Amino acid sequence: MKRIIIFLGIQGSGKGTQANILATKHHIPIVEAGELIRKEIESNSKIGKKIKFYTTSGKMIPDRIFDKIIFNQIKKIGHPHNIIFDGFPRRMKQFRIILKIKKSLQMDEIVVIHLTLSEKIAKERIANRLVCPKCENTYSNTIDKVQECKKCRVKLEKRDDDNDKAIAKRFDIYKKQTQPVIDKLSKDNLILEFNGAKAIKNIAFDIDRSIKKVLKN
Repeated sequence: MKRIIIFLGIQGSGKGTQANILATKHHIPIVEAGELIRKEIESNSKIGKKIKFYTTSGKMIPDRIFDKIIFNQIKKIGHPHNIIFDGFPRRMKQFRIILKIKKSLQMDEIVVIHLTLSEKIAKERIANRLVCPKCENTYSNTIDKVQECKKCRVKLEKRDDDNDKAIAKRFDIYKKQTQPVIDKLSKDNLILEFNGAKAIKNIAFDIDRSIKKVLKN
């Protein structure tokens, strides 16, 4: 069977990290919504400037922009056996886009990996988050305790949108717009929930053990 695997969770839950671990281990192409957005901003294009305005103010990026970026990436990937989506869909209109992608790629099933985490822990993680301005790798002040990227050897930075006001706004939007998507997906598709508060390696082990059973079918 061909599957779309969707990673969802509140910001700071580690969904991006876990999506990449799974993609690398099982050689599955991945569509990373956050990375695509950041690359567009870095390009300083007309769309990139609009996106930056929305992200720095903690607002959701309009669907017309998001959809165009996602579909462009899908075209580059082609027709894989399985595909991972990190942080997409974020709201109901985008959920309909996933259904279109499922049909166009002739996928058989949607599997949702939902990482749960309290807002308190999520906020603490984001507050301690540093990112490499070159490769976009993310580090934690409390876990990694480094000031420069291990890969690029450049100084790590705080993201512009990692301020208290923007974080609170994103949490509110998540509850109002993304949680309904998770509820909808859980009714019609296989959803696997994992505790995002656990150590990265432990979560990765749990996800891998569960997804192996799914991929065998």
